[in-house]
Amino acid sequence: MASFKEGFVVFWFWKALIMKDPEKLFRTAVKKGVGNLGYIRSKKDLPPDNIMISYIQEAARLNEKGVKLPPKSKFNDKQELEIPEYIKKAISKNKHAATVFKTIGYTAKKLYIDWITSAVDEKLRNHRIATMIQWMTGGISYWKYKRDL
Repeated sequence: MASFKEGFVVFWFWKALIMKDPEKLFRTAVKKGVGNLGYIRSKKDLPPDNIMISYIQEAARLNEKGVKLPPKSKFNDKQELEIPEYIKKAISKNKHAATVFKTIGYTAKKLYIDWITSAVDEKLRNHRIATMIQWMTGGISYWKYKRDL
C-alpha cells in the first residue's frame, strides 16, 4: 500500500501478473492507472471483504510455494522504432549519414528521433535534423552529451 497527500491510497499485489483475477479487478485498475485496485479514496472503493481476502490468500499461497515472477527481458519487449518520413528523407540525401544511422544502436536512434520529434515548431525540427546529419557526417553517432543543443 502507499498513501498520497492528494487524499488517496493505492494497493499493489506484487505478483498480480500471475495471480488469478476472477473478479477482473486488475483489468479495471489498468484503466484507472494506479495500483492494482485503482485509486482508493474511501472504504467504499475497496472490493468487498470476502473478495479482498481471497486475493490476499491467493498472493500468500504464491509466496508460500515460492512462485517467482517470470524474468523481465531487456530486449524482447523492444518495439520497432517508427522513424518519421521526414527524417528518413533527410538522411537518405546524405550517404554517409545514412550509413551511420543504419549502424548506430537502438538507443542512439531513439534519442535522435525523440529529440527531433519533440521540437516545438518546424523551424527547430529542421535545424535539429540538419544538426543530426552534420554530427553523423562528422562521425558522432551518440549526441546525448553534446552541450550546444
